[in-house]
Amino acid sequence: MASLHLPQVLYLSAATSFFSWPLLLPLVPSLRPSAAKTAGLAVAAVAIAAVVRGNTVLHPYLLADNRHYTFYVFRRILLRLPAAAPVPVYLLSLWLQLRAATAATDAAWLLLFLAATAATLVAAPLVEPRYFIVAWTLWRCHVAVRGRWLWLEAAWFALVGAATTAVFLAWTFEWPGEQGPMRFMW
Repeated sequence: MASLHLPQVLYLSAATSFFSWPLLLPLVPSLRPSAAKTAGLAVAAVAIAAVVRGNTVLHPYLLADNRHYTFYVFRRILLRLPAAAPVPVYLLSLWLQLRAATAATDAAWLLLFLAATAATLVAAPLVEPRYFIVAWTLWRCHVAVRGRWLWLEAAWFALVGAATTAVFLAWTFEWPGEQGPMRFMW
């Protein structure tokens, strides 16, 4: 059932930063904000905190299915923290991703991308990484990659893929009423 779930955009931002940190790393030295940027970042942080506090949807499936990584991210990290704790991560992720995209494309594309992404994600109450694939791919296609950062990104993808494969193959568990071993998945 569709619902208004604004933090989905923030979850996409965190997932994008997780998978694409090698592309964002060169932008970190540009974090020195001016007074105007500091005021803008403060307003953005308050808005993000309000979205997280007032609009987080905890879908029952998200909290019940321990076969998915999102179950553990929510149960072991996000739900144990104060609601405002991830706000700096979301703010930094959004800021770096917007900087990376604006360096490679124009403002019109970026605005349309943000609007289309938000329209696609905010109606989904369940947090699923597969919902982020199209948005991440479009963002990634519009981010310029230089030299060693491309190799670092490739190595990171290989490491994440190897870890996911190892978890899938090595860690099984039983569910009452289900036949055969259960396995972890995205």
